[in-house]
Amino acid sequence: SGFLPTRFESIVIFVFFGYCFLSTAILGYTWQTGDQVFKTHEAGVSRYVGDRSAIIVSYIFPLLFIFAGRNNFLQWITRWKQSTFVTYHKWLARICCLLIFVHAVAMACQTQGLGKWHSRLATYWYRWGIVGILCFWLSAAVASYTIRKHLYEVFVITHIIFVAIGLAAAWIHSRSQLYEQFYIACAAVWCFDRFVRIVRLCYFGIRTAHATVLEEGTIKVSIPYHKHFTPFPGAHGYVHFLTPANFWQSHPFTFIYNKEDTEHLHFYIKAKKGVTKRIHDAIIKNGGSHQIKVMLEGPYGNRNGYERYDKALLIAGGNGIPGIYSHAISMIQNSVKTEVKLIWVIREYRILNWFKNELAHFKGTKCRPIVYVTRPDSPININPNLSSTDSESNEKETSENEKSPSMSIDELKEAFDFIDFRTGRVDIDQLISEELQDTTGTVSVGVCGNPNMVDHVRSAVAEKIDTCPYRVDYFEELQVW
Repeated sequence: SGFLPTRFESIVIFVFFGYCFLSTAILGYTWQTGDQVFKTHEAGVSRYVGDRSAIIVSYIFPLLFIFAGRNNFLQWITRWKQSTFVTYHKWLARICCLLIFVHAVAMACQTQGLGKWHSRLATYWYRWGIVGILCFWLSAAVASYTIRKHLYEVFVITHIIFVAIGLAAAWIHSRSQLYEQFYIACAAVWCFDRFVRIVRLCYFGIRTAHATVLEEGTIKVSIPYHKHFTPFPGAHGYVHFLTPANFWQSHPFTFIYNKEDTEHLHFYIKAKKGVTKRIHDAIIKNGGSHQIKVMLEGPYGNRNGYERYDKALLIAGGNGIPGIYSHAISMIQNSVKTEVKLIWVIREYRILNWFKNELAHFKGTKCRPIVYVTRPDSPININPNLSSTDSESNEKETSENEKSPSMSIDELKEAFDFIDFRTGRVDIDQLISEELQDTTGTVSVGVCGNPNMVDHVRSAVAEKIDTCPYRVDYFEELQVW
């Protein structure tokens, strides 16, 4: 579904889990009769298991904070996308919670075996250990998919609070055994990431964005940027909408990068729940167009070098088009030798309304976008007029789209002769097979769309890769947070 780890990620997670299990439960334990420190087998083995699990947790914790950060130096080194590190962060956190549980049970058994409940509960380090256990388990509970999906604001606030208290508790608890340096490192990583994020926000500054509601509940947000800001194809940024209810939140969106527009970044945002729903409703209340103060943190992302290949096959579904489009138009504008094929899959013809001006940049170029319409019987209510992409033109065009008469398919193809329209669902397997066989050089495949579509493309590339005599590389533009 796109929310589960990929095959490679699953292997890494499974191997690491196996290592933690073996290290904690089986390997390296010996208790001898007559032990002068731990008089009983229960006291000895429980202490060994308790210490080992705590030490492994201490080793893992700095990675948890590095993987969760937006300014992750490992991402710069490996060029893995952020969602890969988020996946590892989630699963390492689950492993840590299990190890913390093992540590708690083992030390409780040892305390019981030694008869030290009263004396240990009187110590600060034991009490703070209990606080840390509760906080980390609560932080994992509020990070469940259901809460993140339906109560994202609750997740953000409570997760940060529980982690902060838990980290402080672990720091104090581990100081008695001289392991506090691991938790100091966690705090340093967290503070560094937050500091860089603040610097990025201050560098971009407060801007007045123009927001417009387009087709299918899509919001176009155009943000002016200064000349020292360096966007690149496929990049994303975290947008702060500076309203009383939303200023403290930031949400990631991929923006359109077009070198011909050196003044604005354009975001196409699908209105869902939470912040995007509130912004959408505010725009509708204001007549379909709205000025709003924003701050942008970014740009983030990797520079996937499609231009280094002989062919670039770029596939997008629905609102996944911005990043894919940016790569395609950048290669066309830079006159690279790469053969560029852009494929966009949409449900209905009218969705074309909110992106037709961007696609018009391909008119007269060597790239002819292919648009698949999966519901070909839908009305063709499209305004055939093409205008500039500035905010005022979009506002005017939106009102015209609402009263546009239906046109025939022939009229549509004539008005948008630079687009190759096809109907029905795209056969991903056949498409990948044909493109890999019909090539005279290296191929890069990029995709961004709904998780099922992305999974299908990845699977098809993996299955068909041996049919191509040239190098084939796969780039996944989808980010799952």
